[in-house]
Amino acid sequence: TLSDFGISSGSTEGKSGKLSIESLDRKLFNISAVFKGDETSGTVMRLGATSETSGDGVAVYSKGSNDPNLYLSVSGKEIPLLLRKTNIGTTTSLDVKFDLYISTENIDGKLKLGIFINDDLYNGEYFTFENFESLGEFLVFEGKAGEAYSILPPITLENSDSADFTLITLSDLGIVDGNSNIKGYYGQSFDKTVLGFNVKFTGEGARLHYANNSSSSYSGLGIRLEGKNLVVSCEAGSADQKLIFDPFTITPDDARTKFKTFANNEFLLHISCEFGDFGGDNNKKDVKIGIFINELLYKSEYLYINDCADRMHDNFNFAENGAKSYSSIETAPKAFPEHLKKITFTDAGLGTGSGAVSGKFQTVKSLDGTIFGANIKFSKNSSRMHIGFTDNSYGGFGVRLEDGKIVVGNELGNKEGALSNIGVSAVKVDPVKVGVGDTFVDKDFLLQFSIEFVDQQNDGNKNDIKFGVFINGTLYSNAYFYVKDQADLLGLGLNFNEGGVAYYAPYVEEPIEKASDNLEKITLSDARIGIGGGNRKGKFVRLNSLDGTLFRAKLKFNKNGSRMHIGLKEDGYAGIGIRLEDGNMVIGNELGNKEGALSNIGLSFIKIYPDIAGVGDTFVDKEFVLGLSTEYVDKTGDGTADDIKLGVFVNGECYQNTYFYIYGQADRLGTGINFNEGGAAYAEPYGDVIPAGSKSYKELTERDFMISAREYKKCSITSVYDYASLDKTAVTLKLKFSKDSPEQCSVYFGPTWYGTRISTLENGSLRLSHVHKDGTLTIIANISPKSVGLNSFLGTEFNLRLTYDIIKQSSGYIDYRLGAFVNGKPCGEKGAYILKCAEPETLRSAMFIYCGKKGSVTFGTKPSGVDFTIFGFEKATWKQALHIS
Repeated sequence: TLSDFGISSGSTEGKSGKLSIESLDRKLFNISAVFKGDETSGTVMRLGATSETSGDGVAVYSKGSNDPNLYLSVSGKEIPLLLRKTNIGTTTSLDVKFDLYISTENIDGKLKLGIFINDDLYNGEYFTFENFESLGEFLVFEGKAGEAYSILPPITLENSDSADFTLITLSDLGIVDGNSNIKGYYGQSFDKTVLGFNVKFTGEGARLHYANNSSSSYSGLGIRLEGKNLVVSCEAGSADQKLIFDPFTITPDDARTKFKTFANNEFLLHISCEFGDFGGDNNKKDVKIGIFINELLYKSEYLYINDCADRMHDNFNFAENGAKSYSSIETAPKAFPEHLKKITFTDAGLGTGSGAVSGKFQTVKSLDGTIFGANIKFSKNSSRMHIGFTDNSYGGFGVRLEDGKIVVGNELGNKEGALSNIGVSAVKVDPVKVGVGDTFVDKDFLLQFSIEFVDQQNDGNKNDIKFGVFINGTLYSNAYFYVKDQADLLGLGLNFNEGGVAYYAPYVEEPIEKASDNLEKITLSDARIGIGGGNRKGKFVRLNSLDGTLFRAKLKFNKNGSRMHIGLKEDGYAGIGIRLEDGNMVIGNELGNKEGALSNIGLSFIKIYPDIAGVGDTFVDKEFVLGLSTEYVDKTGDGTADDIKLGVFVNGECYQNTYFYIYGQADRLGTGINFNEGGAAYAEPYGDVIPAGSKSYKELTERDFMISAREYKKCSITSVYDYASLDKTAVTLKLKFSKDSPEQCSVYFGPTWYGTRISTLENGSLRLSHVHKDGTLTIIANISPKSVGLNSFLGTEFNLRLTYDIIKQSSGYIDYRLGAFVNGKPCGEKGAYILKCAEPETLRSAMFIYCGKKGSVTFGTKPSGVDFTIFGFEKATWKQALHIS
């Protein structure tokens, strides 16, 4: 592998080395590789080159970003390694880590070559080339820098069962790849572990300390650079912390390295540790240390330290200018912490949107045992958020963008309440290493942040904070990090400040696809609002609260600034505000901290982006169905169901696949609804089910109401048939409204000024509406003349048939089905409409005609269908007596 050529794992940039053994005959070279490419070049690896610059050997390479395949070249012969014949498992071989094995064998002077990708022999066959002897002893990387990692054989531990040992690396100590002084903590004993990492020392005296007793201590096992050699010793100043052994020097030659000095040369270092009775005194307090350089045990000898196991602690550091570079090796990925409680923005009373926002976690009493998840996009460097602050909004863990990297740390220095035991840049997340690209700026990603309170120092107190940073579901650097002794300083605050967050949204693992079927479905008609636009208001008269409801309406807003409110107690801007802003639909509290406001949410609680909601690039002039589910729940666990669980649905799809929460303010939500600031350009009820009408009706015409066939002008006439309910009644009329009748002439079926109202509009349409006892007018339908074969309802005679069926009666109100036919043609869905929440007394068999200063309405000669002898007239003469022709 790489170490046999004196090459360390990591970036391939500028790396080359010479084989330490005699020949490549019967050898299996193995690495984990990442090939890269841009528009002009790719990564090239040459195995068996005759020199560092010869350009020969067995070459495996990528050609650039426009070609997904790899290529093999030997002796000038190029062979494509087609992606479809490999099991890489993606649509490209670039920027993907896979295991690459190359077997080389001399068969009668010819080269038998095997290319294995993720354990599979490419195309199921070996290649054969002339002249095996042309292979040299060099491994060379050229072109665009990729990545290469040794596939390590197990470290051979003398007289020990290797299976009992745990392979760990710097990330297990909370150390991310870097190049400066840094401290690490393992949090448990190093007994039966093998610590492995790549390191390059530079500068006289640069050193590390292993198993020291505090993060900055010089105790434990020390390894420092002196000249070209490494010196192993214990540098503890206190006698009771000294590891009792004679210091010794490791030379490059004795370590069998390819270089002549340890200064400025990277190598792979492993330190094995085992406690036991190695001195034969039955106390098992002895320590056995193995130091492996590039996987070889130094001088094939272990270091034995008697009676010092209790002086081996769980700390680690690089000191005195540390190392020029250090990096973890690959170890088994840590399992995702499924035992932690998953929390997100909604647990802090926040929704989705952009810009600065602040909240406090309500569903937990402490962040201990939680993992916060969020979908985020930062728009610029210096954008930041904070998790776990108390009073100071820059407290807790700061998560900011710096030079395109995510940086986690303490941004309050040594101020009171700060997590002062970590620095301002405790963790730097490299976007390249997590597959985001070359920067986090303007990149969507999933951030998860785990927090646990632990006894990392084994002092009997669970006051240390263990935290992990997960990007797109993967623990960064496979490492958890620690803040000692300051768990009590972590609060429940969550914010974005310094602007710059272009987008944030809750992260949910169990998406909500649709609203619960158990909710009572309501719409505009339940608030006595019918079809139409402009400023309007209503109230859900049958409801005492919105708890357990799903409101739905078909809407179209024609400008930014248009808005509606639902859940008002009084008319105005209270309740849940819904407005258009920059083409987005924004839900929030528009009253600030005024009395009765939903002050636990902000002005822009939920920002609904049209592209995410699937309506295009703007909500302006787009028709869509808005759904809002409302339930009162005890989300905080305080024993009171005073939290509002809010679902937002656009065209039936749950926005962001989650519910949002308004904590502790269910009592502030009323049953009112309005449209203001221009309201909606158009709104209509949605979801009303129109049942079938009756099979037979009591038939009435205008004659039954004593209305004669003539033209009516400047009049106000009331006529009563029997004042019974219109249920199961059909009224048939022959009508003609004059061209100047809009807003002037109306015909009512019900008491004077109330009930079903028939009128016309300036555009020639026929309007059916209902006037309630309080004067509220609900538009039932605007019937286009074209839909029934007319050019206009103005100045045109037509037959109108209305049928009435009461379909629900509750809470003192009725819902009725209004069948409508013009010239025999059905209007609306199934030839009928629904009118809800009418007072029964407004649906009586009475007729009222009103004509103002202009306009007229003419009734035709439709004969009566009623036998008036029931009112005492003679059968032969009742028509004459009533002057009916």
